Amino acid sequence: MKAKLTFIPAATQVAQTIQDDECLIFTHIPKAAGTTLDRLLKGVGSVGKLPWRRAFGTVYYQFLGKGKGESRDDFLSWDQGQLDSVRIITGHVPYGIHAQLPRQGRYVTLLRDPISRTLSHFKMGVGRRGWPADEPLAEVFRKGGLVSDVQVRMLAGVLSPHEPVDESTLETALANLEEHYLLVGFSDTFNLFTSAVLGFLDAPNALLGEEQSGKVSMSAKLEDQLKLDAEQYNQFDIRLYEAARPLAEGKLLALLGEAEPALDDSRNTLLASSQVKINKNEYSIIPADQRLLVMNKLQGKGIDIQGL
Repeated sequence: MKAKLTFIPAATQVAQTIQDDECLIFTHIPKAAGTTLDRLLKGVGSVGKLPWRRAFGTVYYQFLGKGKGESRDDFLSWDQGQLDSVRIITGHVPYGIHAQLPRQGRYVTLLRDPISRTLSHFKMGVGRRGWPADEPLAEVFRKGGLVSDVQVRMLAGVLSPHEPVDESTLETALANLEEHYLLVGFSDTFNLFTSAVLGFLDAPNALLGEEQSGKVSMSAKLEDQLKLDAEQYNQFDIRLYEAARPLAEGKLLALLGEAEPALDDSRNTLLASSQVKINKNEYSIIPADQRLLVMNKLQGKGIDIQGL
C-alpha cells in the first residue's frame, strides 16, 4: 500500500494559546480518527517541551484488542509527579479527569458519524479476532464487545457501561461540549480541527501519516445489515452528532476567526508517521528552509503528500 502524508499548517494568530497553568486533554473516542491525532500530539509534546502521556487501555471494557485494561484505571495509577508535570493527555478516558490535575484542563475531541463509527469498530473486532464477521451485532453488544452510545457516554463523563443513557445524559454531554471543550472536530473537518489544535499548542506545521486504517472487508449485504442494526444502539449518539455540528463550528470560529489557516514559512514542520521516517525516527523536525527539499525527496520515493 502506497504511503501517504498530509501536510497541515499550524494555525497562526489564534485567539489563545496554551498557558503554563493549562493541560490539553484529548478525549479519544474509539474509531473516530483519534489514533492519528494521538500520534501527532505525542510528537508535539516531544518537540515542544509539553510532557505528553497516554492513558493506555480501552473504555467500558469494549474490545480493542486482547488483554487491554481500562484507560481510566491506567490514568488513576499515575503518581503525583506525573500528574504535576503532564501538559498533554490522550486516551480513551471519559470526560472528568481534569479534577485530578493541578492545572486547568482544556478538552478537545473528535466525533464521528455513529453508524460509521460502530461499523468501523465492528470490523476492527473482526480483524483482531474479537468476534467472527458473521456474529450478529446484537450478540456483540450483549457480550460487551461494543457498548451503546459511546460518544454520549464519554462526553457526559459516564464511568460504567451498565449505566443507562437517557435524555439527561445527552443534555450533560452537550453541556460539557459547550462549556468545557475548547475544540470539537469531525472526520470531515479533521485537517482544520488539527490545524487549530496545533495553533493552540503553538506547535510546528505537521506532515501527518494515517494510522490504523481498516483492512477488513465484508459483503455489501452484511455491511448494510450492520448499519441498520447499529441505529438502535446509537439513538442518542445520532442526536449528539447532529447537535454538535453548529457548536463545533462556533468554537473553531472563536479560535481561528474568519480566515482559513495559511502556511507560515518561518515555522518548522513536524513529521509524525509510523510508516514514513527520517533517520528511522517516528518524529522528526524538518527546518523551514529544508521543507520543500525534504518533501520533494519524499515524493520522489513514491510517497503521496496531500494538502500542499
